[in-house]
Amino acid sequence: MLKKIKEIAQGYYNLFTGNEEELMNNRLEICTVCEYNSTPNEITNVSYCKSCGCGLKAKAASPDSSCPKGYWNAHRSTNKS
Repeated sequence: MLKKIKEIAQGYYNLFTGNEEELMNNRLEICTVCEYNSTPNEITNVSYCKSCGCGLKAKAASPDSSCPKGYWNAHRSTNKS
């Protein structure tokens, strides 16, 4: 659970700083049409994944996060000490 919280916090940080924008946009293209998107065919500030409950923008902006349904993977290793 703590790992997930850290990933989402990292995602919100990246949202506010503009980091990982290309990664986020690539992932959100997939999320836009996903059946688990709470706002079908669009991404809004309140869109969330109906599978894991995470906010889509924050989750997509976190390189260490992966899609719970396997549509996209973590961008870098999550094996941190």
